[in-house]
Amino acid sequence: MKLPFGRLMINTALLLALLTRAGALYASEAGLCLFAEALNDEGLIEREYRLDANAEIQYASFSFQLQRFLLKDNNQTLYTLPETFLIIESRGKQLRLPRGRLLVGDIRDYLVFPRTRVPLLTVPDPSGGNGWNANPSDVFSLHDDHFLERLGDVAEVKDVDADGWDELLCYEDVWESGLGWLGHSGAPKAYTVLKVDDGRIVPDREGYREHYRSRIAALDKEIRDALNPSDPCSDLQLLQRLLTRFLWYRVMGESEAAWSEFRRDTDRRTPELRIRQVGQRFEPVPLTEIEREMRRTLDLSVEQLHGGWGK
Repeated sequence: MKLPFGRLMINTALLLALLTRAGALYASEAGLCLFAEALNDEGLIEREYRLDANAEIQYASFSFQLQRFLLKDNNQTLYTLPETFLIIESRGKQLRLPRGRLLVGDIRDYLVFPRTRVPLLTVPDPSGGNGWNANPSDVFSLHDDHFLERLGDVAEVKDVDADGWDELLCYEDVWESGLGWLGHSGAPKAYTVLKVDDGRIVPDREGYREHYRSRIAALDKEIRDALNPSDPCSDLQLLQRLLTRFLWYRVMGESEAAWSEFRRDTDRRTPELRIRQVGQRFEPVPLTEIEREMRRTLDLSVEQLHGGWGK
């Protein structure tokens, strides 16, 4: 079926792809494929885009050809197109990756080869947002049997345990808003380390359990110090530490221990914390209200918010 649309005649599949650039369809593997098809439809690339840069990148035994296309100057369209898309070719395979925002800098910076035990290629897909999971990277396998297959996306690639190997991370952002009391800058923050297992990106709880426990142990000491009457720690700082420790337990899948530790330490305080700012002062909030707000938001897990770590 063809529909008239501005200067172009486009089919319904193209229209659907173009209008869902920031939606779930765009984020999924099927969406990426559909968008790639849309960019090719009826010579759309030649009509609406210009070749901006190209480069060849050598990595180990791999050779990658990389091209960046940008919307033409003064391009006026009645529909939404990504400002940028990349074409990556290697070993006879090609990836077409739409990118909503204009990427700047050296084109070679778009291909990242993390130091991981499984050979991977990551390609950043920045949104420009300041959310912890708002600027992900697409992850592609470089294994011979699954060469350039998309495995999913991650929030960050970083060596978190100083062992010389990069980890794939997704942030536990269920309380990124700070529950209305801590704000974004003071919100509790933890991350899940991910791994590649049978062509999928999944949490690696067992492999990093000791790493998580070391984070909890450090917070245990900070919380004990904060509960000392002579410690000048504010109630806001105490709550931030309590909630951060809770999230590390949650990352390990130990929710019962998280609640047990939270109640044990809050029982040692008065039944309220001065965390609600009114003008220049902080008013008390009952612990029952804090726990109620925690429970209300905990069903918004990382998997639900971001569609999981898989394809």
